Amino acid sequence: MDPDSVLLYIDETHIRSYHVLRTTWSEVGRQKQVPTFGHHAHVSLFDAVILLGMKVYKQPLFM
Repeated sequence: MDPDSVLLYIDETHIRSYHVLRTTWSEVGRQKQVPTFGHHAHVSLFDAVILLGMKVYKQPLFM
């Protein structure tokens, strides 16, 4: 890296409005009903951190 370069640490996560389906119990012969809403909203969150000397600059980005 040359002296003019900037090193970024970047992370991302995805937040969803629905839950993960898991194993569940139900009566013999009856199927468990799982409600759905037809629209599954989500947000992707990106975060970048720049380390310059002893200072940390942080910028969250929503997409």
